[in-house]
Amino acid sequence: MSDVTKRALAASFENVLERKPLDKVTVTDITDGCGLKRQTFYYHFADIFDLIKWMYRINSENAIINHGIKYGTWQQGVRELIESAHKNRTFIMATYNSKCRDDLVSYLEDVTYQRMLEVIDRMADGSIVAQDREFLAHFYTHAFVGTILDWIKQGMNELPTEIINRLTTLVSMDFDRTINEFENRNTKQP
Repeated sequence: MSDVTKRALAASFENVLERKPLDKVTVTDITDGCGLKRQTFYYHFADIFDLIKWMYRINSENAIINHGIKYGTWQQGVRELIESAHKNRTFIMATYNSKCRDDLVSYLEDVTYQRMLEVIDRMADGSIVAQDREFLAHFYTHAFVGTILDWIKQGMNELPTEIINRLTTLVSMDFDRTINEFENRNTKQP
């Protein structure tokens, strides 16, 4: 029942954010929105920022668990992440402009890193050593998350398809070639 209550509080919080800026949202606003008592909120969360951290942690876990080995290309994984952020624009913008920015960044990094590892593993079919796979996944994670954070910082006004098109133009050929070079590098070593 606890998880159901937490999810109800999270949904109510997102609804309240549609009407009020984060710094004006109260626990009472959240609990009134889902018909719970104020004490119920504090039974589950220390404060609103604790709720936000929980929401990012759960979303990250769900994204990683529910999508395992789903992405054939990096574009599919990054596209879904950007479109999801755009769909949840109010929540993303509110947390980006709060003390929970680090939680947003961690969420984006965790999900992007897992998706990049999936794609690299699929493309390389085990022919790239773990250290190199992790290096590549971290490298592309930093590039994509940095781009997404810049987009958020600028107000998320640009359509997700425009971001994806730019990233595709910039990265596509180099991504495939990089994977091939790392595969070849590993086969040449004794």
